[in-house]
Amino acid sequence: MIEITLSSVITVTVQPIAPLERDLIINSIPYPDPPYELIDTKAGQEKWYKRDDPDYMAACRRVDQERNDKFAKFMLLGLDVDAPASDDWSRRLRAVGVELPADAEDKRLMYIQSQVIRTTADLQHVMTAAMGNIATEKQIKAAEASFRREVAGATAESVDRAGGEG
Repeated sequence: MIEITLSSVITVTVQPIAPLERDLIINSIPYPDPPYELIDTKAGQEKWYKRDDPDYMAACRRVDQERNDKFAKFMLLGLDVDAPASDDWSRRLRAVGVELPADAEDKRLMYIQSQVIRTTADLQHVMTAAMGNIATEKQIKAAEASFRREVAGATAESVDRAGGEG
């Protein structure tokens, strides 16, 4: 387990996620079967899959989003952080009509999402630690600094040659 202090000044202990555990979560939401039509060939009728069908592609994007959401929820619920006993932390959310979940784990998740993870960088720290890629906060910061240097050094031409976007 890895301890990380986030921008919220809250220290969390991150539970690593095993690679096969990730696969179990992701694969629990299957992709839809692609549409097809039967075509006549010399060998008889064969299925011709329409993987570029707009409705099918939209359904696959929804599955990808559901998978990502489910995995993120699992990862965040693996953070060792205690939600406060009172609901004072949720005052602003409730003021704009956001209801607190009745379930204790769902309320804890809302606390983590709204109070503990305050920035995209916080989420990146947690994800990196949970996936077991980097073991310490110091290593996370070193990797981020290296990434920033690489991005800053990339020119539009080098990105274009690599087939990527800026």
